[in-house]
Amino acid sequence: MNQVFTVYSVFFLTTSLVSFFVAFLAWQRRSVKGAIELAWLMIAAATGAFFIIFETAAPTTTEKIFWAKLEYIGGLTTPVLYLIFVLRFIGKDKFITLRNVILLFVVPAITLIFTLTNEKHYLIWSGFSAISGKTNLMEYYHGTGFWIGYIAYCYLMLFLASVSLIVFIINHSKSFRSQGWIVLTGGLFPWLVSVICLTVGSPVKGLDMAPVSIILSGILAAYAIFYFHFLDLVPVARETLVEILPDGIVALDGQDRIQDINEAALEFLGIKNKNVIGLPVESSGATTTPLLNVIIDRHAYDKVAIRIANAIKTYSIIKQPIRNQTGSRLVVIRDISNNQRAESALLESENQKAAILKAIPDLLVVFNKNGDYLDVYNENESRLIVNLGTLIGKNISDLFPQEVAKEAIGALKKSLLTREVVPFSYSLNINGKMEFFEARLFPTSDDKVLAIVRDITDLKDTEAQLIKAKEQAEESDTLKSAFLANMSHEIRTPMNGILGFTELLREADLTEQHRKEYLDIIKMSGDRLINIINDIIDISKIESKQMKVYISNTDINEQIEAIYNFFKPEAEAKGIHLSYMHTLSSEQAVIKTDCEKIFAILTNLVKNAIKFTLKGSIEIGYKVKDKLLEFYVKDTGMGINPEHKEIIFERFRQGTESLTRNYEGTGLGLSISKAYTEMLNGKIWFESEQGKGSVFYFTIPLHNDQVSANLISKVALGKQEVRNIKRLEILIAEDDETSQMYITKLVEPFGKKILKAKTGAEAVSACIINPDIDLILMDIKMPGMDGIEATRRIREFNNEVIIIAQTAFGLKGDKERILEAGCNDYISKPVDSTLLVQLLQKYFK
Repeated sequence: MNQVFTVYSVFFLTTSLVSFFVAFLAWQRRSVKGAIELAWLMIAAATGAFFIIFETAAPTTTEKIFWAKLEYIGGLTTPVLYLIFVLRFIGKDKFITLRNVILLFVVPAITLIFTLTNEKHYLIWSGFSAISGKTNLMEYYHGTGFWIGYIAYCYLMLFLASVSLIVFIINHSKSFRSQGWIVLTGGLFPWLVSVICLTVGSPVKGLDMAPVSIILSGILAAYAIFYFHFLDLVPVARETLVEILPDGIVALDGQDRIQDINEAALEFLGIKNKNVIGLPVESSGATTTPLLNVIIDRHAYDKVAIRIANAIKTYSIIKQPIRNQTGSRLVVIRDISNNQRAESALLESENQKAAILKAIPDLLVVFNKNGDYLDVYNENESRLIVNLGTLIGKNISDLFPQEVAKEAIGALKKSLLTREVVPFSYSLNINGKMEFFEARLFPTSDDKVLAIVRDITDLKDTEAQLIKAKEQAEESDTLKSAFLANMSHEIRTPMNGILGFTELLREADLTEQHRKEYLDIIKMSGDRLINIINDIIDISKIESKQMKVYISNTDINEQIEAIYNFFKPEAEAKGIHLSYMHTLSSEQAVIKTDCEKIFAILTNLVKNAIKFTLKGSIEIGYKVKDKLLEFYVKDTGMGINPEHKEIIFERFRQGTESLTRNYEGTGLGLSISKAYTEMLNGKIWFESEQGKGSVFYFTIPLHNDQVSANLISKVALGKQEVRNIKRLEILIAEDDETSQMYITKLVEPFGKKILKAKTGAEAVSACIINPDIDLILMDIKMPGMDGIEATRRIREFNNEVIIIAQTAFGLKGDKERILEAGCNDYISKPVDSTLLVQLLQKYFK
């Protein structure tokens, strides 16, 4: 658009800037009543003038009509905002409700809609003149909607505002009357110019002079704000000043006729009719006759007590002659019943004061300006440094250490100088214990200070504990961050081995030796990943208090031998001699404890010993001491740094939290072992000498019932004999295709018929259709019906089929829940082929 800015555009630019400036001045005084309304009024005026700038500069009729429509936003809202401002200014706040404001804007809103859609009905503009080549202005021919919705409604708003202001000017004092004239004159400027333009015509065809006249209104408002203190002192309406007073006010003339009366006086006198102005006060319908008689009486009454209903009300009656009106008087009625009750209460205050002082746990002391004890309030004299009888008259310096006394007198003098509360804290060694106190001193007169002294020793102790807890929480957060960083490394490392060497197995020219080597690495990485996951799951259950103890008959000798057999290959691979020792016979070695937790503790300790032992030996064993079994794992490794001895069993602690350490693992093994030991009512500790090795000990109670062992031993990994297992009809209930394929391969050598189901419901249906199924490998987590529910349904009609649960959860406690549902046994994912063969031998050999 090629705008043609003319001198008229400059006029309207000036108008807009002046209006925005006055709005800014008013907004700065927004805490004053009426200032916010004035700000919105000037913003509306400025908005209208702003759009006229572009209307005068637009080169085409279409563009001029577009900007003229936008100008109506300011033109239509300005008169309504002016009326709202006037009502707020003169104190008629009760009329400015949300409902009334919405109603005031209904007509402008409808008119604005007609303006924006004028081309469909021509109610606002019925036509337009050609654009003047000299002025670039266009004359508008107005329709019915303009005269009714814009002109008539705007003048109605102006009329209401002007009448309200004129009444206000007549009824108010000179200073407020001046402000009223400012508001009235400033508001009339644009509308007088508008009337002249509509009746006589504009000096320039097509130029609306009303917005230009806003410059005069704005200048007047700005001048009034700067030099007349306009908006600094706002008038208060009579109803605001008089009606809200709690005192009753009655103005009587010489003939005792009511000239004025407020709401409080009507209530005091019991007058129901509010239209009593001009009536004799005796004829007003007052029901409180004794009070009415006192008002009519021309004598003053300092205090008068009147029975109203069942209560005694006390009033103070003030009578003041009205100037220049003979015989008239202004009567002020003040209800002082509460004061009377307060005076009565004051008579009892000494007893109450004594009771309060007894209830206050703090010590209250009054000092003079020199620090001498003048008075002491305290219920328990045992808390005083010296006897109360000898305390009065002594000085602070006589009782406190020199440094404390000096600071106390300094605080006392500061309080007298500043006349403010001065806090002062100090500590004293009382009977060999350091105790802490806090005093608050504030002046009660020019030379006396009251000190409230509180014993904050317990508070200090609590604060110290909170600080320690905060430091521990921050340290724990740091350790957890380090732990998570370590876990990222520990999980990615075996995953890298699994994925990387799996990819290498794809090579076509791979030798059998390399293939075996890669498979060993993948197996080792998978075992390492399972160990990491198990550690994380175990520590999570320990942290959340979900880990439970399951007591059963446990062969300790068998546990030791299983650990030995399990770790022997790994120890020999490092050149470490692994040995074990047990002292109980086979019958004595069967005790009641949680076998899985014992196995986990020993596993963690032996794993650590192998990890940190480069050469030498490791010995596993136990001894009987009193009614305890004391297990030990002894190594000739590097030992433990003395700096780490205090934190070695803490969760999320490792010998170092650095990612550059030389040893893999989660660092949770010892914390898990400690938790398990404590759950079994035992304890764990160690002895270590750096460079020579360590011995880890843990104890558990010896519950030996002399029962024979009938336990399934831990199985050493290796090939199993399968030729003695009969051919089976097997159902594999597994929703994961990869797991289903893997399990199928494992059981193919034993299966004469293999069925498959992907949901619990399918597994139940398969058992109904095929009642000769020998074995079900039941996945616990499946869509729809899970394995637990499917097992329960199958057991309703088939108790013969062997059901072995297989799950990826692998949490301790799952086994008991699964067996309770009806499964015969349990195996964790990833399914170990050796363990699976062992279970098949157990049930089908």
